Amino acid sequence: MQEPESRYTIAWMSDTQHYSNRFPDIFYAMTAYLRDAEKELNLKYVAHTGDLINNYGSERQWENAVRAMASIANIPAGVCAGNHDVKHDDALYDNFSRYFGEKQSDYRECYGGSFQDNRGHYDLIDAGSTRYLFIYMGYHVEQDGIEWIKSVLEQYPDRVAVLCTHAYFDTDLTLLADGSPERTVFHSYAGDAEMVAIARDNGWYLSFSGTVSYKGNDGIRESARLVGLDHIMVETDAPYLTPVPYRGRTNAPYMIPYTLTALADVFDLPVAEVARATRRTTRTVYGV
Repeated sequence: MQEPESRYTIAWMSDTQHYSNRFPDIFYAMTAYLRDAEKELNLKYVAHTGDLINNYGSERQWENAVRAMASIANIPAGVCAGNHDVKHDDALYDNFSRYFGEKQSDYRECYGGSFQDNRGHYDLIDAGSTRYLFIYMGYHVEQDGIEWIKSVLEQYPDRVAVLCTHAYFDTDLTLLADGSPERTVFHSYAGDAEMVAIARDNGWYLSFSGTVSYKGNDGIRESARLVGLDHIMVETDAPYLTPVPYRGRTNAPYMIPYTLTALADVFDLPVAEVARATRRTTRTVYGV
């Protein structure tokens, strides 16, 4: 495969609850853009990791979310429930199942299987030279869900597994007790000193967005320093989390150099050196 042909996009959304509640046009525009730019982006997959809506009992918000997600109905995609979707720790999945359950999802060719009517599910995606397993588990994970995740991972040992859940830091998914995947990545890292110590000791990777450049985020910058330059990557988490000096504007890939600049300050290295290091790490992790 030639280099230009191997470039593709995986889009990731999360926490759209305020759009469904108060600003649905933003949500509609986000998914309409992905639909319209599918070929330009070489868009292979869209992930949504929950909080589709803000108020569990609001039919209007669910309908707004359904309308927004309908724009990408013909694009490989997956979604899981966040805490707002299931009334927090009450873990009420009836509305999520009604609007985003297995019957609303299994028509997609990428759909692999369901756990309790899409409380969890997995998708199989081939993009470029990489074979992916996107595995989802909704909010309020319990032991049977963990066992299901493990069983799916065992079925596909040769795929790059991406764990999609809404509560990475609120739930112990037994990564330590049962062993983590060979390459474990924390998306848009925002953990604390305890978490980065665990990541460093286990060889896990941290991916940083524009938040690493924000004035009050000394803990995120310290996490980067502690985990080491060879275990970090960068991302946009667009359209928000824009790095300084353009915080507040719409984020996009061309803003990545500012995130790299913030990380270069952490390591007291030239930006170009940090850029080369994160590129090497990205290639190692994703096999591209």
